[in-house]
Amino acid sequence: MAMKPRERTPPWAAGAKTDRTREQIIDGARLAFQEFGYASTRVEQIAKRAGVSRPTFYVYFASKQDAFLAVADRSVERLDRVLEALEALPGRSDDRDLASWVAELFSYFDDFGVFATVWRQAAFADPELQQSGWKAQRRWATRIGRQIDRLRGRSFGDAVAQGLAVEAMLEALWFIAYMDGSGRGRESAVATATAMLRSLLANT
Repeated sequence: MAMKPRERTPPWAAGAKTDRTREQIIDGARLAFQEFGYASTRVEQIAKRAGVSRPTFYVYFASKQDAFLAVADRSVERLDRVLEALEALPGRSDDRDLASWVAELFSYFDDFGVFATVWRQAAFADPELQQSGWKAQRRWATRIGRQIDRLRGRSFGDAVAQGLAVEAMLEALWFIAYMDGSGRGRESAVATATAMLRSLLANT
């Protein structure tokens, strides 16, 4: 997700109001893309969910694709914070530490998990998106894999493969809880993810 949107400079001075409007549009775009998918989303739908007019959308973004890339940038920024939290875990992390991090990751998925699926769908028809997304995913997987090795105290094969496996496992557990829609399902998913991470870290 390294591609950059072609954002437009508003015809007035940047400040709190313009920042808020831009963030409204990005969030409206996230909601629209998650609801309709990339191909079916129209600028009018983004504007409606952002609470702005269609002309206002074009003040900030040149196209639907640019709004899509801006949402991807937000996803990257948020995931970076989640991975920084993983990197900050102590070497002797207990289940409370692991559960807290899993909950933080699940919170990220709450906001961007569905969007990540939309990104993958869009990438099927766009080689540039494919390459950008895969490079970013390898970076994240490497960071996760290396942190699992650090917390375990030893390397356990390829960091990228390990990171991809952990990410896929946790995203699948989040999705089950998301579809369940109950607090009990969420608690169960966090507990299961924590237990699986603990087992992975204990593997010597």
